[in-house]
Amino acid sequence: MAKTNKRSTQLVTAEELLHMKSRLDGWMYELENGVLILREPAGVEHGDVELALLTRLRSYVKLNKLGLVLGGDTGFTVARDPDTVLAPDVSFTRASRFGYGRLPRGYFEGAPDLAVEVMSPKDSVPKVDQKAETYLRTGTRLVWIVRPQDRSAIVRRADGSSARLMPLASLDGEDVVPGFTCALTDLFTDAL
Repeated sequence: MAKTNKRSTQLVTAEELLHMKSRLDGWMYELENGVLILREPAGVEHGDVELALLTRLRSYVKLNKLGLVLGGDTGFTVARDPDTVLAPDVSFTRASRFGYGRLPRGYFEGAPDLAVEVMSPKDSVPKVDQKAETYLRTGTRLVWIVRPQDRSAIVRRADGSSARLMPLASLDGEDVVPGFTCALTDLFTDAL
């Protein structure tokens, strides 16, 4: 998740963000209505949960030729003028949205079908909820908010419904990633 760090009052476009990455002091940024938002590096637990879900989802999607699963550094331009570019921790976009040929070299134009946010200790619930609302408002059909703090998850859907999943429940791809399920317990490393 991101915290606000306004570098200037001048609005930035998605194209400018894409080409200025190397000049932004090594940090990762998203764009919110044209304003740069700092994304701090994730902690170990966050990275472990993200990778666990990413590998399971990617294997399933690839085996079933459903689309593309991407990791947390991938930008999605979800709004224009002013631009908003978000980078979910894990995302799925169905194959039909890519057309034929090569993958885009820049950000994907539009929201992913599934966006996953893994909460870090510094993340606030209102900020994560706001980001989920942005995904849903701009075309995402399903959002999973994974909460390592209590090993639960929140599921938000485009129809406005939501559910809180307790630690022994499973994430379900519903009609967005049909047939995919993942037990929350499979996402957490207890000890090495």
